Amino acid sequence: MQIKITKHWVLLALALACKGKPEDSPITNSDGKGWNTVEMDIHVQLVPGKPPEAIADLTVQLGGEVSYGPSFILNSIGKTAAFGAFDLSGHSVSVTTVASDFGYAEYCHVRSDTLYRQGDLMQLSIPVSFLNSGNLLHFWSEDFAMTSWVNVWYPTPIGEDIDASWARMKAPGKMIYTLPKTWEVVSSGELDSVIAVGNSKQSIWVLDGAVARSFAAGPFQKVVYDPQEGKSLTLAGHRSVTGQEERVEAFIQSIEVLEGLFGPAPYPYHSIVEVPSHVPGFYGASEQNYILLKTEAFDDQLSSLPVLAHEAAHAWWAIAVGVELDGYGGLFMTEAMAQYSAVLAIEKVHGIKAAKDFLWSGEGGFSRNHDAQAYRRLVDERRDVPLITQRLGSADQHYVADSKGAWVYHMLRKKMGDDAFFKAVREIVLRYRNKTITLAEWCATFNQATPIDLTRFFQQWLEWEGAPILEIAFARDRKGAIISQVQDGGVYELDLELDIQYEDGSEERRRFLFDQQRTAITSTNGQPFKTILVDPDRDLLRLPSH
Repeated sequence: MQIKITKHWVLLALALACKGKPEDSPITNSDGKGWNTVEMDIHVQLVPGKPPEAIADLTVQLGGEVSYGPSFILNSIGKTAAFGAFDLSGHSVSVTTVASDFGYAEYCHVRSDTLYRQGDLMQLSIPVSFLNSGNLLHFWSEDFAMTSWVNVWYPTPIGEDIDASWARMKAPGKMIYTLPKTWEVVSSGELDSVIAVGNSKQSIWVLDGAVARSFAAGPFQKVVYDPQEGKSLTLAGHRSVTGQEERVEAFIQSIEVLEGLFGPAPYPYHSIVEVPSHVPGFYGASEQNYILLKTEAFDDQLSSLPVLAHEAAHAWWAIAVGVELDGYGGLFMTEAMAQYSAVLAIEKVHGIKAAKDFLWSGEGGFSRNHDAQAYRRLVDERRDVPLITQRLGSADQHYVADSKGAWVYHMLRKKMGDDAFFKAVREIVLRYRNKTITLAEWCATFNQATPIDLTRFFQQWLEWEGAPILEIAFARDRKGAIISQVQDGGVYELDLELDIQYEDGSEERRRFLFDQQRTAITSTNGQPFKTILVDPDRDLLRLPSH
C-alpha cells in the first residue's frame, strides 16, 4: 500500500507564506486508511523558550468497510513534530519515520486484534512533541511561539482519497492552551474563555470543524476594534496596537470587496498578529481565521491594505480551491490570483487610479517584486520564466506570479468584461471548493464564461516569456504611422487602444485587435498626427523599447 503526503499541503506553505521547496515523493505504510476525526481536543503547553508540547484527544470513526485500526500522519514540508509514546489497551502502536523530498513524515499505525466495521468509533489520546523551530511557519523562542496547520503538526488520519486531503485536518472540538499569565494566544476557532490556573492561565478556543488548527502566542497586547457595526477585528502585537482604526476598517472593507466578487469567505478572519522580525521565512502569511504580519509589515501603514488583502484572498485561492503541486501553473492560480485580489481591494477602497499605480509601480505596496517595473527588472536580469513553469519553490517564479501574473488577470478582466470575468471566478469557487483544480480546468472555466475564444490569450501570456514591445514610426507627412511589435519570439494578439491628437487640436480614440507584427494607421480627418498615445488607460503589460 502506498501513501502520498498530499502535495497541496506543500503548495499552501508556498502560497501562504512565500517560501518552501516542495517536491512530491511517495511514502509507504501498511494499513489504516479510511478513518475520519469526528471530534478532537488538543491541549497545548506553552513555556517561553521551550518546545511546545501537545496532547490530542481524538474520536475517530471508520468510514471504510472494515479496518483493524487507523493510521495518522505528522509533518509535511519539514520535520516539525513527532509522536510521543502512548499506550492503547488491546491495540499495538507502531511509529515509522519516512524520509521524503520535503522532510520527514511520521506515520503512526494503531492496530487491534479486533476488526472494526464501518461507523465504529475509537477514542485515543496521542501526545505530540514539537521539534526544531527553523521550519516555515513553525517557530518558538523566549518571546514567541507559532505553528501552522500546513505543517501537519497534529495527528491527521490518512484517507483513501488524497485529493483535497487537507480537508481531513478539520474537526470540531477545542484548542486548550496553557501559557504564562503575561502571554496571549491567537488561534484558529473562536475564543471561548480564559481561566487563571496558578501562575499560568488557560485560553480555550472552540472550533466548529470548518477550519484546520494553527496558533501564535507571545506577550501580546491585544486590542479589539469594531469599526463597523457587528464586525470586529483583534490586533495582537508586541508593542502598542492602539490607534489602528483606519487600517482595521480598510481591511474589513477589503474582505467585503472580495466576498462581493468571489462569494462568501470560507471562514471569518478575527485577528491580525504581529510576528517579531527575528522569526525567519516570511513577510505575511494567511492562516484560517487570522493573518500573520512581520513587524516591518505590521508597522507599515501605507502597505497594510495590499498585504492584508493579498493574504486574506488566500482563503479562496490556495485553501478553499486547491491546486496540484505537480500540475502546471500552480502559482498562477494561487499567488497571482491573491495578488490581483489585492489590486481589486485597492480599486474599491482607494479608486482605479490607485489600483493602476499599484499595478504599474507598486505605489502603496509592500514589495519591490510585485508590479510591472519589477517584472521588467526580472526580464532585464534574465530571471523571467513562463507562468506555466512547474519549477515551484523558485523565488523568481514567485515574483513572476506576483508581478506578471496579476497583470494577466487584469488584462483578462479587461478583455472579458467584469460580468463574465467574475462569473468565471465565482464558478471556480463553487465547482472546486475543497477540491483541486488543474490549469486546464481553470482556463476552461474562463473560456466557458464568454463567447470570446481565450485560447490564444492564455497561450501567449502563460506559456511565453516576456511581454510585447511596441514601437511607432510616423510617415514623413505624419498622416500615417506604423505600429510594430518588436519583441523576440511570437506575435501577440492584443486589444490595443490609442489616444490620437491631431495638429488641429482634434482628438480621437481607437480600439482594435492588433495581432500582426506591423499594422498601419492613417489619419481619419486628413490632419497630421501630433501625438499617438498607446494604451492610454494603462491596461496592457508591455516592456520598454530599447
